[in-house]
This record gives sequence, structure tokens and C-alpha cells, in this order.
Amino acid sequence: VTPTLRAQLDDRPDDLANLALIAARNVLDPDEAEGAAAEAVAWIDAHLGPHYPWPNNMRELELVVRDIALLGHHERSGGAKPGAQRLAGDDLAARVQRAE
Repeated sequence: VTPTLRAQLDDRPDDLANLALIAARNVLDPDEAEGAAAEAVAWIDAHLGPHYPWPNNMRELELVVRDIALLGHHERSGGAKPGAQRLAGDDLAARVQRAE
């Protein structure tokens, strides 16, 4: 039985960086994966915290990584956390173009 992402991170919190890199490689250009993963992990640490439940497991992590890389923030169902960085239109367009 494969453990949930939350259970895996409870057991081995340092796995987040490696799992974020895997997620980034799945959803972004491989040349940007490493930097995007590091940026996502920093955002997760600052905005979601170490006990975020990861309700959709790796799919959720992939979504967060993609959103951070393309938008500079991730909005949970309750909306963005206060202080979430938003990218200007030109920055967003450039990141979307690079990801395609």
C-alpha cells in the first residue's frame, strides 16, 4: 500500500524537495524543473507549512509546483493566503511561454 503524501512527509519531511522536483519534471520544461522545485518548496514552507494535508497527494503537489512556477502563488479552495506574490502580466506571459 502506497502511503499518502501527508503520511510520507510526516515520516520523512526532507522528501518534499525531491518530490517537488519530480512534480516539476512532470509539469514543466525539464530545464526549469530544478529552480521551479526549489521555488515551490520555499513557497510551501512559507504559505502552507509543514502540516498541509495534501488532499490530492502528488497531483496536488504538481498543481502547487506548476502554479508557483507560472503564477508566483497557489490559491487553495479558500483563496490565496494574504501576502501571496502575484506576477505582472509580462512576467506571467514569459513563464507560460517558457513552460509550453
